[in-house]
Amino acid sequence: MYVAPDADKIRPMLDDLFAFLAMEDIHPVIKACAAHIYFVTIHPLFDGNGRTARALAYMILLQAGYDFFRQIPVSGLLAQERARYYKAIRASQDPVNGNDFTYFMEYYADMLLRSISGIHDRMNEKMKVEALRRDAASLASADRLVAGLQWLYSKGAGTITTDKWKEKFRVSFETARKDLTWLAKHGYLTARTSGHKKYFDVPGKK
Repeated sequence: MYVAPDADKIRPMLDDLFAFLAMEDIHPVIKACAAHIYFVTIHPLFDGNGRTARALAYMILLQAGYDFFRQIPVSGLLAQERARYYKAIRASQDPVNGNDFTYFMEYYADMLLRSISGIHDRMNEKMKVEALRRDAASLASADRLVAGLQWLYSKGAGTITTDKWKEKFRVSFETARKDLTWLAKHGYLTARTSGHKKYFDVPGKK
């Protein structure tokens, strides 16, 4: 259980934090990471210290011109890996580790990078879906092809087989094969054979 600083230390520690935030020669990402863990460590509020620390880090990034973070669900990613987030905080506040904030800052910076990569991937996927919509516009199967690619992206699937496509869209095996072959021919999937079975992979997915 983390024990917050004594009450008489809170104001001086907050003053140190404000002085740190006023520094102009520190990279905004480093500043956001450090401010986050330091505010949580000061623990000046009865409740909501974590939420306030996250809002503070977010504000630092936005004020520094990182407007794209408005489109990045940082809180959503933190919610998904709640255990890792709190483990990084505890490691940074552990006297055994020398109260080294590096533990948290490395985690948080990596999380921000993964958040950016995630929005980049989603933007690319959206562009590919729109490109497919144009490329397949003249085909009777256009709606199914678009729905199929969206489905593959939404479920994070890396590989699809003809049987799975057939099952998903309730079409014949031959129709499923034609759909997947067309997607592979036009670069939306890549085809490979393993043994006697053919697989279609989503580029960039594992």
